[in-house]
Amino acid sequence: MLSFLDERDDRPRRRDRPRPLTDGPSGGGGPSVASRRIIALVVGVGLLLLLVLATRGCLESRKERAFKDYVREVTALTRESRQQSEAFFALFAGGDGQGAIELENRVNELRVAADQLVDRAKGADRPDELAEANGYLVDVLEFRRDGLGAIARPLPGAASGREGETSRVAAEMLNFLTSDVVYTQRFVPEAERALAREGYLSDAPVPRQERQVTFLPDVEYLSSAFVEERLAGTGDMPNDAEATPGLHGTELLGVTVEPGGVPLVADGSTAVSGGEDISFAVEIMNGGESTEEDIPVTVTVSGGPEPITVEDTLDTIEAGATESVTIPLAATPPTAQPATVEVEVGQVPGEEVGDNNSASYEVTFSG
Repeated sequence: MLSFLDERDDRPRRRDRPRPLTDGPSGGGGPSVASRRIIALVVGVGLLLLLVLATRGCLESRKERAFKDYVREVTALTRESRQQSEAFFALFAGGDGQGAIELENRVNELRVAADQLVDRAKGADRPDELAEANGYLVDVLEFRRDGLGAIARPLPGAASGREGETSRVAAEMLNFLTSDVVYTQRFVPEAERALAREGYLSDAPVPRQERQVTFLPDVEYLSSAFVEERLAGTGDMPNDAEATPGLHGTELLGVTVEPGGVPLVADGSTAVSGGEDISFAVEIMNGGESTEEDIPVTVTVSGGPEPITVEDTLDTIEAGATESVTIPLAATPPTAQPATVEVEVGQVPGEEVGDNNSASYEVTFSG
C-alpha cells in the first residue's frame, strides 16, 4: 500500500511568464529601458555640447578682452611717453631759464618717470600672441629712458655753451630716434600681425600716428649746432614762432559730436547716431597770460580699415578765453563697432605742460 507521500504529481506546472521590459503593469505605453537610456545619452551629449560651447564662448570673450586691454595699455604708455618728450624738449628754449642743477634734476625726474613706463610695459598683462611685440615695446621705452639718463649730466654744460657737452647731448639723441624706429618698424607690424590673426585689428588698433608715438620731434636734434641754437634760444620753435614772456598753455576742455551735440566721455563709451556728415567741435581754453595764434587741432578716428585723420587751426585765442573749432570728418567713420577718437591740441610756444592737450574717447557710430 503506497503512502500519499509517494504519489507522483502528474499535473502540468504553470510556466512563469517573462517580465516585460516596460514599467507599465501590462508592458505597454511606457518607454523601454533601452529607449530611456538612449534618451538620457542624447540629453547628456546635448548638455555637454552646450557646456563646451559656453566655455569656448567665455574663453573667446576673455581673450578678446585681453587683447583690447593690452592695446589700451599701449595707448596709455605711448601717450605718457609723448608727454615726457614734450616736457623734455620744452627745456630746449634757452635752457628754460633754469640753473644747471635745476636743469639736470628736471631731466632726471623725467628719466625716473620713463623708467616707470619700462616697468609697466614689462609687467603688462598681455596675451602670449603679443609677447614678441611687447618685447619691442619694452625696447622702445628703454631707449627713451636711457637717452634721458645719458643727457641729464651734459645738458647743463651744453646750455652754458660748452662745445664738448653739446656734442654729447646731440649724440645721445640717437637713443630717441632709435626708439621711434623700433616702434614704427618692429612693434607696430608685429602687434598688428598678432591682432589680425585673431580678428581684433579693426576693433583694437595700436597707436601709430606720428604725433602720437614719436619721441624725437626733429632729426635736426642729432646736430650739435642745432642743439646749441635751441639751448641758446635762437633755434626755431615747434611752430616757427617765439614765445613771449610769461606763462603759456592751452587746454582741451571737451569734444562734442555734431549733428546732435553729443559730448564725448573720456572714461566711457559714447553712442553717436548718423554715420555721415560728422564733425567734431573741439573746445579749447587758453590758460596762459598771452594771446596765442595758429594752434593746430587734430582729430583721428581709428577702428576701420584705415585711420581717418583731419586737422584744422584755431586762428587766435586771447589769454583766459575759451574758443571752439569745428572740424568736419573727411570720410564715413566705422559703424556698428567701437571706434577710438583721439583729439590733440598743439602746444603753443613756451608751453611746458602738454598732458592736458589731448584725450582719447571710445565712440560707437551708427548709420
